[in-house]
Amino acid sequence: MDAVHLSGAVMTHPRRAELARELIERCRPEELDLVLDPEPDGPPTGLRTAVRAWSSVPAGATHHLVLQDDAVLTPGFFDHVRAAARAVPDAALAFYTHWQSRNAAAVRLAVLSGHRWAPATDEYTPTVVLLLPAPVADGFAAYAGRHGATWADDVVMSRYLRAAGVPVLLAAPNLADHADVPSMHANGGHGPRRAACFAPLPPGTSWDLADGAARLDAVPFFKHGRAQVATRRADGRWAGVEAHRYLRRIGLDPEDARARLDERLDGAGPRTAVLPDAIGRPALEAHWQTALLMGVVTATRARAAAGPDGELAERALGTLGAGGLCTRFGDDALDRLRPGLLELARAGYAEGLAAGARLTPAPGGGGPARPVRARRVVVAGRGGPDATELAGALAGALADGDWEVTLWGAADARHPGVAAGGPGTALTGATALVQVLDGDPAAAAEQAEQALRAGRAAAAAGVGRAVLVAGEAQTAALGPDTGGATVLRTGLVYGPGVRNGSVLEQAVRRSLLARPIRVDGHQGRRWRPVFVDDLAEAVDRALRLPPADRPLDVCGGEALDAVQLAEAASAAVRPVPVEPLDAARAAEAPAASEDPVRSPAAAATALGWRPRTALADGLRAWSQWLAYEAGPRPAASGAGSVEPAAASGSVEPAGASEPAGTAGGAR
Repeated sequence: MDAVHLSGAVMTHPRRAELARELIERCRPEELDLVLDPEPDGPPTGLRTAVRAWSSVPAGATHHLVLQDDAVLTPGFFDHVRAAARAVPDAALAFYTHWQSRNAAAVRLAVLSGHRWAPATDEYTPTVVLLLPAPVADGFAAYAGRHGATWADDVVMSRYLRAAGVPVLLAAPNLADHADVPSMHANGGHGPRRAACFAPLPPGTSWDLADGAARLDAVPFFKHGRAQVATRRADGRWAGVEAHRYLRRIGLDPEDARARLDERLDGAGPRTAVLPDAIGRPALEAHWQTALLMGVVTATRARAAAGPDGELAERALGTLGAGGLCTRFGDDALDRLRPGLLELARAGYAEGLAAGARLTPAPGGGGPARPVRARRVVVAGRGGPDATELAGALAGALADGDWEVTLWGAADARHPGVAAGGPGTALTGATALVQVLDGDPAAAAEQAEQALRAGRAAAAAGVGRAVLVAGEAQTAALGPDTGGATVLRTGLVYGPGVRNGSVLEQAVRRSLLARPIRVDGHQGRRWRPVFVDDLAEAVDRALRLPPADRPLDVCGGEALDAVQLAEAASAAVRPVPVEPLDAARAAEAPAASEDPVRSPAAAATALGWRPRTALADGLRAWSQWLAYEAGPRPAASGAGSVEPAAASGSVEPAGASEPAGTAGGAR
């Protein structure tokens, strides 16, 4: 395309119209329309205004640019936009990424490897400064009218572009930043919302895709003080995993990473030495792990360490720590911490480059390959979708340890190290068996009998270790003779890969959608949540030890009622009202049997296990999975409810986008 005819709009609220007019004046001689919220007194959302902004494409325009009123642009911005549109005419081009997001992490990796573009991960589409081909822009309003509902504009945009088959590319570096002005849409809890790598580029900079966008199959990111990695699955979709699991997946030891951090801190200068007390050891380790893994995946890619501009590399590494801590600290505190965080990021990145150079690259240069494991375990789900999904989640966690895993009865298995296997071949060569029993009390006896038959077959095939993961009814149905298997009786399991319709899941879903959480009448009932990765660790430990002589409770240490669970979801995901039903309605609610009193003390003695994941951290990880990665929701299993009809009937199944309140890039 030789000619680019650019049109544009600035979207705003009447209370901030002057801010938008100032932005338009700074953009002269470009012609940008001022688009006001058509319902300024309505519920806070940018979608109404976004629909109008994307519908304002004049005849003759080839591309349409929409800016939010708090955007800050680099010098020569519009010349770069036109050059980018000529280079990549059919893609959606985002020129800003929020510094704590997965997309921001992709931009950092692109900068550090000398690429001009990064592919978007499965996340909301950054809409602070976004360019669309004109025909694509024209179609947004109709799609939003059909599918917008309760979601934010960046979520609806992500779903729209995916449905339309339009690729999303992220500018590296970002050519737009976010001004420090209060949010109009209840996003103040996201803290400062800076860009991943905001920097000017010389006139005439090439935006060509001749070398392609950065190939990214693993994107380490630091968010809410936690280290995570977005990984591309075999089907092209993205899946998030905790950084310590990813380290083990690629053959690195998390303990060695901690030792390297300790060595660095022993000789730290004054700017780095203040960090342990200032941000806490867990966040410090997470920041270090993220920087280290950025080096690892850069070193094992096809264009490893391609010699990026030194200043751009400094800018990219310099936002890593601040972005991951921006919900805890304001601008002033972050400014004091950033020199030390940058020093540590530089050191961690250098360690990662050295470690990555010793690893085998995966085919295609997308990151390090996963070493083959010598131990093999078969994992099977018994019963309905709850057991099947939990079995899949445990299979992935075990494969990130030191197991090759066969998922019994799966049609396919996309997680690295997990293979699908049928009943006739699955046990061949296996050293261990894990069976997950469904939580449905009505099917407990049948599931117990199936599990015991499978256990006997496994023992006859030479399988030396067996674990049964079961709820209360299934544990009772098994009886004292478990065929030599260790029984792990679970608390309320939650986390990525789990959709059990529980009271906690429904609270998280309502919080994701910024809806009040109305708690039903489970007075007196309490649950002990256990994060799925912690449950997987207990399974792993049980597979290495002789069978326990009694069921072991694998659960959290604190029992919480439905209101407390709802309050935890609101605090971790998005602040929403928690509204217990009034006494009259509560009295009419179905009676619920109370959970038995449990304690992880026996598991601590027998397995050396204890729950490690804080509830807030686990809920954030779960909400990200529900928002970005989960497919259609299975039928609820009856584990408790938060207004079940409303929660399961009107809460949309989450796709690859982040709902309002978790995105962080909106106004």
